[in-house]
Amino acid sequence: MCRGNRLVADFVAGTDARPGLPEELHEHLTMTVNGLWVVWAHKLARQAGNLFVPLTRGPGYPSDARAECRARGSRAVHEAPDPACTCGFHALSSWRLPGLPVRGGVMALTVALSGRVLAFEWAGGGVLWAG
Repeated sequence: MCRGNRLVADFVAGTDARPGLPEELHEHLTMTVNGLWVVWAHKLARQAGNLFVPLTRGPGYPSDARAECRARGSRAVHEAPDPACTCGFHALSSWRLPGLPVRGGVMALTVALSGRVLAFEWAGGGVLWAG
């Protein structure tokens, strides 16, 4: 479970329309070969067969997973990510940012986020993405 600081953007990626983002976030957008705008980010996970297991030891997910809210005691059923919840897939703008516990068996992944994406300030600089 990750928590960022101040929410700086709430937008939809994965469409042919370039998201309207603050200037400092533009470097994290890229267009796919299909002409869709996505966010490139980095996360850590353990691989278990064809699944990736989050550092929180939650259930594994495939490489093309969709985020769901699995927060215990969440206020109501809602789509992930949600700015009022810690649900969703979390990734950072750089794998070199502080707060990433790199240790045995952990893989650094580069991920493309699409759908609703939230951008939060991350301690030590950078961006915490929730998608």
